[in-house]
Amino acid sequence: MNPAVSIGRLLVQKGCVRTINRGMASPAPWNYLWKPGPYPEDQDARKAAAKKYGMLLEDYKPYEDRDVMSGDYPCLPIEPTAERNGLYEWDDPTYKRNYGEPLQEEWIYYHDTKICPNTSRRYSLNQMYACMAGITIFWFTFWHLSNGEFGIPRFNLAVSRQQLLTDKDRETHYTFDVPE
Repeated sequence: MNPAVSIGRLLVQKGCVRTINRGMASPAPWNYLWKPGPYPEDQDARKAAAKKYGMLLEDYKPYEDRDVMSGDYPCLPIEPTAERNGLYEWDDPTYKRNYGEPLQEEWIYYHDTKICPNTSRRYSLNQMYACMAGITIFWFTFWHLSNGEFGIPRFNLAVSRQQLLTDKDRETHYTFDVPE
């Protein structure tokens, strides 16, 4: 019999493994602390909810729409991982998060490998669209003006005339006979 199996059976019979297994009871899950409570109706409930999520009372704001059914969970702004400070010493540098920090409702969508809403753009969307429209109009105008009708020469690839087979071309210009 395999020696590892024999030793394992011996340990189980002696009670060592059973004692260790009994001592390692699993703890309660961590998320029971973060389970949303009922929607805060008064100021005392708002204070308790802000304390529960580790936020200042001024920063705590629950969802206004009750159809979200999030209870007292705070309505947090979208802050993508890509736009967070990379030089800050985060507790979890992969996701740029600190321990105990509440998460935005759809935080899984805003990682470095996922979409980024670009909340800190250099140019506005209207400026980007105007620039793209200007480039498109410029190239279309240049293409239209350079067709040869308006004095700008048309740039064509130099191609020789088409070589067609005629009766004159059917004569043999080569031979495989040995020269005399």
